[in-house]
Amino acid sequence: MAPAGRATVDRELTLLRPVPPAILSGKKRDDNIFDRCPAYSVQQLSVLLSKDQTRAVVEKILTSEGPDQELLSFAEALRKPVVICTEHFGNLSLNREFDWFEGKRKWNRRLTDVVFTKSADGSIEDAIKTAETLWADEAGWKQRADDYAVEKLLPLKNASWLEDNDVEVTSNEFKARMKLVSITVEGKGRFTFWHEDGDCFGAIPLKFGGR
Repeated sequence: MAPAGRATVDRELTLLRPVPPAILSGKKRDDNIFDRCPAYSVQQLSVLLSKDQTRAVVEKILTSEGPDQELLSFAEALRKPVVICTEHFGNLSLNREFDWFEGKRKWNRRLTDVVFTKSADGSIEDAIKTAETLWADEAGWKQRADDYAVEKLLPLKNASWLEDNDVEVTSNEFKARMKLVSITVEGKGRFTFWHEDGDCFGAIPLKFGGR
């Protein structure tokens, strides 16, 4: 809510909330500490604002003086989906929680989640260029990712992660257990393959590229 006589400021502000040491240490529970300001709710807060007005520490949550129609309308607008239509990756939807765009496309004949991260200017044009280059050589990059996982992770699996009476996992068995679940693409040629690996380690991030 803007002070009387001043216009509402439409700008992103990062809010930091102190957490009592007793909760951080686990000596005290407060399951609702992060639920007191639900998404898209209108709150009145007392904050300590940084000089550049990009961050603030919440001093306390104040009792609202009543609904502010302008802020309610703004909150409603934030709920509306933001979709970018692309030539090669179809419609990409903004995930507001993580501030990235998401879509789906087949990778080596299997439908896969694809995440496009924003550049410093807030666009995903660089990420789309990275993805187009990546998809131009699907088979080659799948082979590189599988070989990289075997080189870096299979020795660790066989040395330290075998259960009693387990036999060593072969490279072909390890590759067969890997299931691609998503690809994250960024600008400057950076991308990450995320795999499930049949309970060998859990989620496997394989990062490539960058300049």
